Amino acid sequence: MLKASKSALVVGLLVAQAIFSLRALAGTTGKIVGVIKDAQTGEPLPAANVIIEGTQIGAATDDQGRYIIIAVPPGDYTLRAWYIGYAEMRKRVHVSTDLTTVCDFSLQQKVIEAKKSVVVVAQRPIVEMDRTSTAAYVTSQELNTLPVEEVHQVIALQAGVVRDAGGGLHFRGGRVGEGAYYIDGIPVTNQFSAGGGSLVGINNRNVQELQVISGTFNAEYGQAQSGVISVVTKIPDRQHSGSFTFYTGDYISGHKDIFMGLDRLHPGQILNAEGSVTGPLLGGGKLGFYYYTRLNRDLGYFFGKRLTRPSDACPIAVFREWYRRRYPSSDEVIYNRIPIPDSLMTGDGSLVPMDVTRYWSNNLKLTYSLSKSMKLQYSLFTDWRYHKGYNDSYRYAPDGVASSRSWEHTHILKLTHTLSTRMFYEANLAYTDSKSRWYLFENLIDPRLQTVSPMLSRFHLGGTQSGKSVTETGKVFGKVDFTWQVDNYNLVKAGLQFARHKAFYHRRNPEPIQDPILGNNYYPADGTLSFEEFLEKSRPEVLVPPQLTPQGETSLSEERYLHHPKEFSAYVQDKLELKELILNLGVRFDWFDPDHVKPKNPRVLPEAGSISLLSSTEPVRAKPKWQISPRLGMAFPISDAGVIHAAYGHFFKVPPFAYIFENSEYKVIGTNETRVGNPDLKPQQTIAYEIGLQQQLAETVGLEVTLFYSDFRNLLGLEIVRQVGNVYSYLRRVNRDYGYNKGFSIHLKKRPSRYSMISGSLDYTFQVGKSNESDPNNIAIVTVGGGRGQFFQQIEKQVLPLDWDQTHTLTGTFTVGHPDNWTLSFIGKFMTGQPYTPTPVRLDVSAKFKNTDRKPNQLGLDMYLSKHFDYGHIKPTLFLRVFNVFDIANQLSVFSTTGRADRDHRFPVEKALEESQLLGILTLHDVDNHPYWYSAPRLVELGITVDIK
Repeated sequence: MLKASKSALVVGLLVAQAIFSLRALAGTTGKIVGVIKDAQTGEPLPAANVIIEGTQIGAATDDQGRYIIIAVPPGDYTLRAWYIGYAEMRKRVHVSTDLTTVCDFSLQQKVIEAKKSVVVVAQRPIVEMDRTSTAAYVTSQELNTLPVEEVHQVIALQAGVVRDAGGGLHFRGGRVGEGAYYIDGIPVTNQFSAGGGSLVGINNRNVQELQVISGTFNAEYGQAQSGVISVVTKIPDRQHSGSFTFYTGDYISGHKDIFMGLDRLHPGQILNAEGSVTGPLLGGGKLGFYYYTRLNRDLGYFFGKRLTRPSDACPIAVFREWYRRRYPSSDEVIYNRIPIPDSLMTGDGSLVPMDVTRYWSNNLKLTYSLSKSMKLQYSLFTDWRYHKGYNDSYRYAPDGVASSRSWEHTHILKLTHTLSTRMFYEANLAYTDSKSRWYLFENLIDPRLQTVSPMLSRFHLGGTQSGKSVTETGKVFGKVDFTWQVDNYNLVKAGLQFARHKAFYHRRNPEPIQDPILGNNYYPADGTLSFEEFLEKSRPEVLVPPQLTPQGETSLSEERYLHHPKEFSAYVQDKLELKELILNLGVRFDWFDPDHVKPKNPRVLPEAGSISLLSSTEPVRAKPKWQISPRLGMAFPISDAGVIHAAYGHFFKVPPFAYIFENSEYKVIGTNETRVGNPDLKPQQTIAYEIGLQQQLAETVGLEVTLFYSDFRNLLGLEIVRQVGNVYSYLRRVNRDYGYNKGFSIHLKKRPSRYSMISGSLDYTFQVGKSNESDPNNIAIVTVGGGRGQFFQQIEKQVLPLDWDQTHTLTGTFTVGHPDNWTLSFIGKFMTGQPYTPTPVRLDVSAKFKNTDRKPNQLGLDMYLSKHFDYGHIKPTLFLRVFNVFDIANQLSVFSTTGRADRDHRFPVEKALEESQLLGILTLHDVDNHPYWYSAPRLVELGITVDIK
């Protein structure tokens, strides 16, 4: 016993020293527990030792042979257990975020001479006994062996997640932007944009573990309604190593009728280079570093054809005006088919990429041991992105499209202080700065901007986009999390956080100035002039910066605001782990101050010479909002191979800042022509329920079935505010929409075994989602009355299928191979069509019914193939990725008259007239074809990864 006590003391000292290796943070670590026994007698071994190899994290067993190791970052580890008089044993385990990994040891007694250490590979359990809600965990190894390029592709594979026609992600029926993103435990959700997403670029090869939680989640997660995406990035290693990846790719498609230019090879259409290095910087391992960088260029698969240049717009517009005056009674004028001389269309006919992205991302991490119980970590994330988004109306004038440039920096400083082997806290300070610019030319009134934009059907003939917008967001964020393993059963977490945001937006559109004599776009009155003379004497509009109103206000052409909303939250939760019950019980408090005012009387008319409501009524400061969110999750093990879980919770999310502060100066004109935000908006709410079963069917096969229901409340919508006199009105954002989503999911998984290197999964989700409105920017209006008494009124609410209501979703993965030699994997997808609103072609358009028909079903298959080589410290891997192997053109959007993406309905007379109006320059197929209505064509990527250790 004396030797055993000394051994326990040694381990205790190791643990005390080792705390500097703890990387704990709420939502970014897991726990390892187990029992160490005598293999022959089954008796527990008190004061036995267990340690994570390669670190100094460990523990000693209590008098019942039990041990607990908290604050373990997700990943694969080797545990080493030993006891005086017994042979050592090693087990390889996997740790996941927020979960408990059970690892028991049965040690053999030494007989005559010391035996060699026994090594056992402990597979990740098929059934996660302590999980109380639906969650998917994807490791870095899985990310590297599946045909996925970006993290959003992995998220879209999870049960209950649906991608809409625009690419937005929806979790169990929720609207886009309802999920929360966490990087290393720090919230990084884009709270300004209605589309949400992460402010920090998430790159697959920088991810240690990805956790996707849908439906219900613990109290430590806030500002999320429908889902949480928690990413733990890689950390400094104790050994020097590096990894470098390069790949190139191209879109190759046979759908020449949809996509321009993809029937030919474009080498280097996609170029990607990324790499990481890690290791200690100073002797003794006190200072470690990790650096990751990625450069990416993607020219996209949308091409335009340069039939015209921007400067062609004015001559074409002048020619049409000249023709109308010269031949006013001609069929060409009457039927709007004025010919365009070839000399006025100066484009070279070349193909131009119209969906271009350039991207540079970096992540630097430094860790330093301040003492045996305190550790400091600094992380820097930077992203730079250039993007020119596809605009189909400029397909034949591609040089007139504006582009965006964005920069983002996130600094995170974390202090981990371990108070004992069962208690630690972490203090976090973060700062995020994001800037985005959108423009075609830096100069708002650049002379190259065009003031006219003639059209041929729905396409521009020359011309340019104009205007300029600047968006700047920032956040100073502080957070303290406390974790205490009270006893062998209770793990208590509590935390406080505060954030001060910056929301700055400035939009300016140039205004045409009118000549006091000639007017706008002056044309000569003499109809006998030749076109050349007419063109020479014509005067196009001149652009000037936005002008001020008589009261010195900016016009509707300019919008500018700066606000500093604040938020505070606190939570406490307890994870109780008993043999017959696992309970996650928590509560969360959230408080939000929008830092904005609202009109005291929203019905007033602006004073004469003003367009702002605030000129006629005093501003009133919006009151802060707060809410309390209870969270409950339970798991009931029914056997060693099965567990039932149930969960319930209230989840809130503050509306996007872009909606709160929209038209921040309350400028209104006309009738429903303007829209204003609302700082008095309540947080949007989801009440979620679920019950599920996990059951192990075989050694490496598991089944999970989950039933779920979500109730959506206080969703954003629009209301009509009728001003004094009921003549004028405007639209205001309010909490008026509601809905629900219900369904079930079935998840079948197969892990590789000692006898088979085949693994895979099969996910099926059935769900039905309905709401009175899918889009917060839509409002159903009818006209009431007539003449001077006419006004607009909202239609009575009806609960209808959501725009992204995807009833059946089936996804599957299949992987075969040897991890050290070769790998072949597939991802297959089948989705039933989402709703659309049909338009009866022989009835008045007002007779159409919303979302009563379905788009075509969708299919897809992706492939990954790799071959590994081993040259000692250098291990290269060649890989091939093919997305959309069979080049299926899934129809994401359709014409309301036909339910198809490839053709609109036309009566014979309409068809003949439209064909004549295209002047032989375009065809009706060109008009009907919308390339962005289809899924991405086949993409082939070839690359190499070199690991150096």
